[in-house]
Amino acid sequence: MCICILRLNLNTVNMKNIKLFTAAYLVFFVLFTSFVFAQSSNDLTGVFEGLRKQYDPHHRTFIQEFQYKYDLKQDGDQVYGVSTIFSESGDYADVKIRGMVVGDKFYFEEYQIIDEIKSPYSVWCYKTGELNITRENGMVMLSGETQSYMSNYGAPCTGGYTEILKMDDSDAPIKDASKLQDAHMRVDLYPNPTEGEAQIYFELNKKNKVKVELFDLSGRLIATPLDGSLGKGIHQTMVNVEKESTGLFIVKLTVGDQFYSKELIKTAK
Repeated sequence: MCICILRLNLNTVNMKNIKLFTAAYLVFFVLFTSFVFAQSSNDLTGVFEGLRKQYDPHHRTFIQEFQYKYDLKQDGDQVYGVSTIFSESGDYADVKIRGMVVGDKFYFEEYQIIDEIKSPYSVWCYKTGELNITRENGMVMLSGETQSYMSNYGAPCTGGYTEILKMDDSDAPIKDASKLQDAHMRVDLYPNPTEGEAQIYFELNKKNKVKVELFDLSGRLIATPLDGSLGKGIHQTMVNVEKESTGLFIVKLTVGDQFYSKELIKTAK
């Protein structure tokens, strides 16, 4: 995954615009990060290397490339490690990364700079989102478009496309989580982003055992708001992140032997 550099004069930053841009980014991220939640058979432990191509501010064309590297360790579905990015000008940064493998997707966030060299008036941008996991010609690939935000302000940066590879050390097939999805299942989460509480709505096509769990990206179970049997129809329950730090959370819904997830974003009051 890549870190891009955004060049700007910090004296010209309008804080009201930053808040508006941040809110817009969060809404955009929510719309594109709802996927099926399934137990993982993929191990991302190892070193991935490749490129990230950064968009222009209008997200229409690529304007520059960065060399990109992930050094990851996986424990169960939890992944942690360091992402490193290099620019043609010699700038670089090592950034802590964490996330979860969910079927054939890697959900992640970069969250802390460990080391860096950067030009004056430059800002590193943390990447966040999900990457596809594929296996081909003896290699494992992480690829996809992701968004980013400024490490010091939290305002959005331009997005980009990441494609990084590592040698495949397993003959196991990629587990396709989409095959586990119940076509009759509907799941919604509102409001999202939220400052504290959100309601998860779901519709069952028959009576079933249902569990709702709230996790952070480190895999910590924060709460289990619902665990029991429910009948056919539309149901709802509340999840609460009021006491948690701002950031990204995963709401996991288990219906029978199937899994679903929604990403919940907490914003500051």
